Amino acid sequence: MKKLGIGLLVLVLLVGGGLYFLYENLGIVVKMAVEKYGSAATQASVRLDGVKIDIPGGAGSIAGFKVGNPPGFSTPAALLLSEISLKFDKASLTSDGPIIIDQIIIDKPAVTYERTTTSGNLETIQKNAAAYADKMGAKTSSAPSDKKAGRKLIIKDLVIRDGQIAISQTALQGRMLSAELPTIHLRNIGEKSGGATPAEVIEEVLGAITSSASRIGTKELMSAVGSVGGLVGDQIDTSGTGKKLKGLFGQ
Repeated sequence: MKKLGIGLLVLVLLVGGGLYFLYENLGIVVKMAVEKYGSAATQASVRLDGVKIDIPGGAGSIAGFKVGNPPGFSTPAALLLSEISLKFDKASLTSDGPIIIDQIIIDKPAVTYERTTTSGNLETIQKNAAAYADKMGAKTSSAPSDKKAGRKLIIKDLVIRDGQIAISQTALQGRMLSAELPTIHLRNIGEKSGGATPAEVIEEVLGAITSSASRIGTKELMSAVGSVGGLVGDQIDTSGTGKKLKGLFGQ
């Protein structure tokens, strides 16, 4: 009995120590996961400066979220999200359902929209993220009982505000344009499907940023290059998502 009591005490200490380690290092765990799966999804380098999570307070923050560029683009990074704050439902962390995030606010993102004659960096990242989400979704649906597939997410409110876009194109001969990024407001991500996978969340958020930034970026490029090169109306294609320049931008 004495040995049994000692064994139970050791077990409790080990479990308690493990939980304490997880709590104290949860930010590191999240940082490693975001960098690993974010890089896989975008096919670009994803790095975080730091993650802080306050489980009792139901809040957290992410600093220095940086997404590089896929191969074929020369600017240092596509996205730099300096300040991200979030609030989550503490009870959802230990339930069997999706993790519920009540609010995410992304302040002052810096977006670089780079166009070559054949493609744009943001569109390329979005396509990569969409393909990755489809791939991961197929894996999850093929093994619905696999608990290692990971927890899904519901994001009730996500706001991206006060952002800036830097615009680069070879026709500008090294000159950079800049413009304001309109406020982006997404609601109830994953709610209709009972939760979204992290890959699906990445696709939707990057898709919103890409759509807005490429629309504004193309408009600014059209104005700047058109005023110099004399673009005519038949070089503009208004189909699809936003205006795209034919010939000059390879579309």
